[in-house]
Amino acid sequence: MKNIQKIITALITVVFAIVLPIGINANDSFIAGEGLEPLEKVQKDFIYENREIQGQTIAVPISKNKCILYRVRVNLAIEGKINEFVEELKQRNAESETSGWMQWQIGQRKVENENTGDSLVLIKTYYVKGGVHPVSFIQGMTFDKKGNEIPFKEQKPIEKLLKTDIDKWVKTTAKKEGHQIFEDTNVEELPQNYYIGRNGKTYVLFQEYDIAPYSEGWIALPVEN
Repeated sequence: MKNIQKIITALITVVFAIVLPIGINANDSFIAGEGLEPLEKVQKDFIYENREIQGQTIAVPISKNKCILYRVRVNLAIEGKINEFVEELKQRNAESETSGWMQWQIGQRKVENENTGDSLVLIKTYYVKGGVHPVSFIQGMTFDKKGNEIPFKEQKPIEKLLKTDIDKWVKTTAKKEGHQIFEDTNVEELPQNYYIGRNGKTYVLFQEYDIAPYSEGWIALPVEN
């Protein structure tokens, strides 16, 4: 499992060095990290609605939760991320011809945990025409039982972690998880980005190049609860 993302990243690099992506929506599903699964597998919780974005069709997840307030808040938060993606794609295309697409994964699910809400992971990928490989960004969205996003520092495991030696924790945990990080990495503070997996663990998310080379992709480090 620890090497799956590395293999996927390597394959994507090879493919995109040969062919030009032709659409915004990438339909090939993969698991972005531990404790996650493709969102389309939980149709009782979410449905997909096709949207036309930049002349292409993209599948947008919509919460079906029976609580109207929860559903509205979650869907508004998702809509916000989609709008950000559209603006980012416009800005990138103003500089160079760029294709982009989104993937959604889900970890913790509200229907299985009465005390908290869903935890989603969004993967945004961009490819500049003529580029060597695509660039991806990963973002976690975790909601409470009322549909409000839970800030990074308000997660109990995170509160405990912030009192430790962050740099030492990152290096030790990354090594334990099998990641090859930069030798000169010095992490003074954690990124405000996380998700909760189906296994109940909280994962801190690092973007590509943050603490490791491109071949490592983004990195999700588990926090002891």
